[in-house]
Amino acid sequence: MRVLVVNAGSSSLKLRVLGSRDQVEGEHDIERWKTEEEAVELAGLLDAMATFEAVGHRVVHGGRRFRDPVLIDADTDRELLSLSSLAPLHQPRAVAGIGLLRRLYPDLPQVACFDTEFHATLPAAASTYALPRSGAIDGDCSASVSTGSPTRTLRGARPSLPVAATVAGCVS
Repeated sequence: MRVLVVNAGSSSLKLRVLGSRDQVEGEHDIERWKTEEEAVELAGLLDAMATFEAVGHRVVHGGRRFRDPVLIDADTDRELLSLSSLAPLHQPRAVAGIGLLRRLYPDLPQVACFDTEFHATLPAAASTYALPRSGAIDGDCSASVSTGSPTRTLRGARPSLPVAATVAGCVS
């Protein structure tokens, strides 16, 4: 199975098509991504890159609800956008990328994988900043953490997908 991996950063858009053994089969970077303005151009570009059967999106913040990769639907979209204050430069762009790819490929499974996944398994003593609780978001002093690239698996969100990919590491 081929997977399109999408890293919608604060200004750039990095795209990779990964083959069944995580080899890169197609790639393209847009340095100054303007979201909707490039939708038609992007659709043509993706069709020319390689075929793919699923889409994986790197998302900076999953909040308290999303600790593992999740299959994206309209509710997921809304909740991810509501977390924008935790990562104001990246979160809205990731959600815009998700929306664009869902419109271009409505029948493909799309999965969000979170940078904060790594922190979800840490004990409170290791994941909490030494900040006053009064300034925390919902009592979470680790809310605005962004990490490197732990491996995420698309299987976590949809067991029938036989694919694993290091989302942030492939496209950063």
